[in-house]
Order: sequence, then C-alpha cells, then structure tokens
Amino acid sequence: MHYILYYVKIIYMKSIIKLYIFIAVILFGDEPPVIMTLRNIISNDSIIFSYHQHYFNCYPYGIIALEKLLTDEKTSSTCKKIYFDFSQKYPKLHFFAHYHFHLEQNYVLDLHKEGCIIFSKGKKSYSEVLLEHGLAIINPKVKNEEYMLYFFAAQERAKRARKGLWGDPDMRKCKAELLRQ
Repeated sequence: MHYILYYVKIIYMKSIIKLYIFIAVILFGDEPPVIMTLRNIISNDSIIFSYHQHYFNCYPYGIIALEKLLTDEKTSSTCKKIYFDFSQKYPKLHFFAHYHFHLEQNYVLDLHKEGCIIFSKGKKSYSEVLLEHGLAIINPKVKNEEYMLYFFAAQERAKRARKGLWGDPDMRKCKAELLRQ
C-alpha cells in the first residue's frame, strides 16, 4: 500500500512540474524579456531561475551543450569516457556556469519554447558565451534568425581559437553524437 501512495505522489509531483513549465511557456513565450533571479546551477546546460516564487529550469536556447554527451542514453560509452576525461582535464570548463553566474543575482531572460536566452554579459547571451568557449554547438533544429547570426559568429571564434570542443581532437569526434540530440 505504501508503494502505491509513493508512486501516486511521484506522478502527482511530475504533473505539477509539467504544469508549471507549461504556464511559464504560456506566460512568457512571446513576451518581452523578463528579469528573473538565479537560484541554482545544475550544469552548464541546466540553470534554475525563479519568477514570483515560481521555480523553473532554464536550458540555453539554440545550442547543444557538451553535457548532453553524459545525459543522453544514445551516446556511446566511448564519447561518455572522452567527455569525462575532458571534464577532468579542464574542470573550469566543466563548471563554467558556476564561474560565470552568481547565485541570487537577477538576470534578463527571453523565454522561448525551445529554451531561454539568458543575457549574461550585456547584450551577449549565455548561449553565445558557451559557443565562444567551445562548450556547445549550434542546434541545427533551431531556426531563429534573430540569434543565429550571433551564434554562428561565436562558434567560428571558438573554432579559430581552438577552444573547448574545437581544441580537443577526441571531443571533435563526438560532435556527430551531439548533433543526433
């Protein structure tokens, strides 16, 4: 009996979370940017913000972060090992968001159905910053002309400077697996 109540509680909590995400997308989907407070950093790809005491997970818009190599079940064990070795070799890149952001600070966000544009350095978005450091690649499924020019330029700068993914030949081998996301 206790197991049934436990599973009902889990299903209920998941539905509440989905409802909050749905409401956030509806409320902020096509609205102008809003100011939100950073509450927690899960990874370079997953950041928790709050708006009027409602918490939600924000994923950088228009990119695929390198952390997806660890979280996607389709990723080969070879690429998972390569990413693990890469993160051990460059711990500051693995914890980049922790160095880049400050908890309890307000940030301007532009919410989209596919993720958030977090303005972290003036007019520069966090997605651009991740691309510039070679910690992400452009998501080919996103076709927003408003940001894509900036994203392509940032990714090209990382390639020329051989930063992150572009400076490590083993990581470049796993680029195809990231694009399958």
